[in-house]
Amino acid sequence: MKPKQYVSVSGIETIEQIRALELAKPTGSPALLVGVQASEKSQFRKIENSRGPNWHPVGDDIWKLFGNDDEHRVARRVIHYSYADTQDPHNVAWLTSECFDRIPGDSRVDGWQFNNLAWHEKDYTKVLELTKARLGADFIIAQLSGSVLAHSDPVEFAKRLAESGVSHTLLDSSGGSGKSFDETLYERFLEALARHAPDIGLGVAGGLGPGEHLEPYRRLLAQYPDLSCDAEGKLRDYPEDQSTERLRYSNFCPVKATGLILDAYKSV
Repeated sequence: MKPKQYVSVSGIETIEQIRALELAKPTGSPALLVGVQASEKSQFRKIENSRGPNWHPVGDDIWKLFGNDDEHRVARRVIHYSYADTQDPHNVAWLTSECFDRIPGDSRVDGWQFNNLAWHEKDYTKVLELTKARLGADFIIAQLSGSVLAHSDPVEFAKRLAESGVSHTLLDSSGGSGKSFDETLYERFLEALARHAPDIGLGVAGGLGPGEHLEPYRRLLAQYPDLSCDAEGKLRDYPEDQSTERLRYSNFCPVKATGLILDAYKSV
């Protein structure tokens, strides 16, 4: 059975933001996902994300966003875990297991997105088996970074990923920066994945947002009707100062996120 299509909003920091987006969700499919950024630094060492304090909760405050509210939950809540400091499968498994152990009994995590891993070079099968066994979640997502896309043959990569155990893959050359993606490059990978990994759900991210910023997704959606999407960088308010510090002082914008959700649901 084909994995469920979704629209994902990332960079969530508070439960109030989640509830505002849940009120905006149209009825019916696809699923609405909210992505909460996490990493070893922020969760274990309680060090702020290098982008600043407004991109995700710090420490155990993260679990306030995952209360087990089954009767009222509209948006599926997914951890977007950054493994930027290690690519080693053993270390990845340890970090993932450590985070699982910290999930309170009254919390429910609906999915896990693996960010910044070397999918083209390493075997993460055991990590994925652990994740499915511990979470029992429908959304086990492999984020394919710009580096992975640039250094992989689409067909060989698709064949490799088909045996990995992920439920979805997300082409994401932007990594939350808001930069638009190369449609030609994405088309090559989507074609290969659709042919050689047909049981994996497909998704794209990179510079997507409400209005005209959703056009690249719409064009790909015409070819792949079950295509999912994720947005982050274009859903934030930035200070007018264009210095390198502007990311640190950006804030999640519920209005932009709501616009993205409404436009995406109209498109599918």
